Amino acid sequence: MAKSRNPEGKEAVPTASFEFEPFGRLPAEIRTSIWSAAASLPICTPGVCFFAERDKASEEEPRLLVQEPRNKALLETNTEARDVALMSGGPTRTYDPDRDILYISEDQIAFKHFINGPEWVTKIRHLAIAFSWTTWGLHISIAMRRLHSLETLSIVWPDSSGTFDFRASVELPADKSAPLRRLTEEELRGLTIEADFMSSTSTGDFQVQWSESGLENMKRVEEQMDVYCSPEETGDHLSPLWDSGANRLRLRYEGRHFQPVPAQAKFQSLR
Repeated sequence: MAKSRNPEGKEAVPTASFEFEPFGRLPAEIRTSIWSAAASLPICTPGVCFFAERDKASEEEPRLLVQEPRNKALLETNTEARDVALMSGGPTRTYDPDRDILYISEDQIAFKHFINGPEWVTKIRHLAIAFSWTTWGLHISIAMRRLHSLETLSIVWPDSSGTFDFRASVELPADKSAPLRRLTEEELRGLTIEADFMSSTSTGDFQVQWSESGLENMKRVEEQMDVYCSPEETGDHLSPLWDSGANRLRLRYEGRHFQPVPAQAKFQSLR
């Protein structure tokens, strides 16, 4: 037991020490079991669920899972705990539509299945779509009549800075626990999309050339969504998210980017 002193310097009552000093003398297999048990405990922080096409072999809906980040406390404890945490990976849990983000990649088959099929989409509150869907047509507007609970629509960018071709792809992170960081307005202003290509029509070829900032792109997405989801466009299939008074969708739009998981620093050896 350790003793603490009050501000007057008087000796206070003993305080408990939570350091288990004999831990290093336990057999290696027991220590590993303890580290493994700790690594498997869910942190329950909001994460990202990667939507994929259904399993063609079984024709069952894919399991909706979220991989949480590795236990930071274990990564910073010692070499042994770090090795177990890195080998175990982050704990996996079931997708929670109230707080997790559902990510729709550039896979068109999976995308079509998403907007036409599963009933659980009515519970989604936070949806993220790959950047390419904003330049090849906002087909996501078709799903708005079923996304009753949607609050946030995020556009996932290929990177957080620089200039991109309008056909740029978003690279899926190797580590599925990578955070989907929200970009600031300043970062969006610093991003640039460019298009420069030849288009063929029945009257001949012509050059398409344009450029816009990330912030301009986000505003354009918002405006197009309101147009595509308006009563004039949808008729009897008006989205429950449509605000007739404001003449727009009740949605918050965000730009995001998959932030790489940083390499771990050196750790102390097991005592």
